[in-house]
Amino acid sequence: MLHNWKELSISWKDLKIFSNSLHSHLKYIYLTYALFIVLLTTIITPGYQSPDEHSHYLRAEQISRGVFVGRFISLMSTKEHRTSPDGRIVYPDSGGYYGNKGILLSQYAFHELNFNPDKKVTRAMINNSREYYWTPELVLFHFPNTVIYPPTGYIFPTIGILLGKWMHMTVFDTFILSRIINATGCIIICFFALGLARRCRLLLFFLLLLPLPISLFASVSQDGFIISLAVLIVGLIDHIESGETRKYSKAQMILLVICITAMSAAKPPYFLLILIFLFLNLTPRERIYCMVIPFILVLTWGLLNLPNYSVAWADPEMKINTSLQMAYVLHHPFRFIGLFFHWDLYTIAIKLYEFIGILGWLDVILPSNYYKLSYLVFFLTILFILSFSSEKLKLRMVILLSAFLSMLAIMTAQYITWTALESPYLGGLQSRYFIPLVPFLALGIAGFQKGKPLKNWQAGIFILVVIFPVITQFIMIYKFILRYYLT
Repeated sequence: MLHNWKELSISWKDLKIFSNSLHSHLKYIYLTYALFIVLLTTIITPGYQSPDEHSHYLRAEQISRGVFVGRFISLMSTKEHRTSPDGRIVYPDSGGYYGNKGILLSQYAFHELNFNPDKKVTRAMINNSREYYWTPELVLFHFPNTVIYPPTGYIFPTIGILLGKWMHMTVFDTFILSRIINATGCIIICFFALGLARRCRLLLFFLLLLPLPISLFASVSQDGFIISLAVLIVGLIDHIESGETRKYSKAQMILLVICITAMSAAKPPYFLLILIFLFLNLTPRERIYCMVIPFILVLTWGLLNLPNYSVAWADPEMKINTSLQMAYVLHHPFRFIGLFFHWDLYTIAIKLYEFIGILGWLDVILPSNYYKLSYLVFFLTILFILSFSSEKLKLRMVILLSAFLSMLAIMTAQYITWTALESPYLGGLQSRYFIPLVPFLALGIAGFQKGKPLKNWQAGIFILVVIFPVITQFIMIYKFILRYYLT
């Protein structure tokens, strides 16, 4: 028996050889995993059960009609916001944006599932949602939270909607098709990005197969596309700066400009990532082009979209007043800075769970042991790619600094726009906003020296990371079935 066991065992040397061969083909392993779990998630997630998914769907449908910049139709007698007598509470503007009536009727069939863990999907819900087809009838919707986003983030869902309309599909079936096309598009971008990445490839692989990114790829929203662009930027920089020539072609520079512009137009705090361009292996003229062009494009989009930023839409109970909150921050800068050191450990724990994945309308909670295991594997993956080499040290430091500044900018923006006036804590944050920054963290800590053969301990971590998505897939499928289908 002992002799037979030794024959079946694998030596560290064989494990290293196997891990090294797999590492260069990691993109294919990702593709295999992602095509299964992401596409399955598009189907088993009930309709409109990702945060604000119906609003994203309305924005994508709006773009499919050629409405790239939304126009708010006010139903108020004056253009002034309705405010409380003391001017501190702003009431929502009365009015909305034109959207297809079928979306309203289709999404309402699943409305009772939202924030209600006791409710399950029924055949009646699906049948009711499938009753509605695309018609020219437009009605006013209140979705200013997504109308501010640029068309670039909705390329894939818009293609799905155009195909659905062309094939005379129902609104619900078009919605599922849009999910599938968005998921497929994001997977393909990440596949090529992983093929480009060298030093930070394993951490990108781990990140992309966590429940939250999987769920975002499988939804009708711009979040998955933004994550894909972040991974593509990092993969391209990693590839060039770690290569032999370390020179960027015109096509590669254009790609970097397109990606950073699309990310920044969607979420302006990401624009701080452009600081990285100052330290890439570019000529002074190329650096100017790569920074000025995105700035002009993002600024132009902001100016075109300025009226939509000023639309008030939050409930009065939230006590949100963006202009007064901005004035508060400017007049009390040290008090505001102090908020970054005012930590609520319970809230931080929730955000850490969200980062791995609290799915659906934040009511699909995974097992606590899974979250712990995920962070263990996360830190082991960081150890795997971590490099203390002085190679490209300035670039690495700037990458980490720009990611950190973007994180602070996200927190500041959310405090000003989505937190109660003069709140004593930072609020309005969702962990999905920080996912696109993790690839840059990986790029900053990985270094840019040529790849070396894996060490014994790295081979063990590599195998663990490659196997871990199997656990993720099992957990996700089980929890979705339990939450939405089993009574």
